[in-house]
Amino acid sequence: MLKGKGKFINRPTTTGKKTYDKYFVYIPTEIARDGLFPFEAGEEVMIEINPREKRLVIKRRGKTKRQRMAKENKIKTIAD
Repeated sequence: MLKGKGKFINRPTTTGKKTYDKYFVYIPTEIARDGLFPFEAGEEVMIEINPREKRLVIKRRGKTKRQRMAKENKIKTIAD
């Protein structure tokens, strides 16, 4: 299991005369660069809240760039 200390950040942004909250989850570099990290930069994810367990769950939405490229080149990957 990968573990590291992250942070939940609010970076408010102003559009016109209104200010909106924009939240980010910081993931430490050593975790994000590890080969076991399941996401790629810029990848769309699904965010779920499990209120019973008080957990935030982040899931992949669709296939990764690597999986799409493999499909285009008709190469099998471990995840397929």
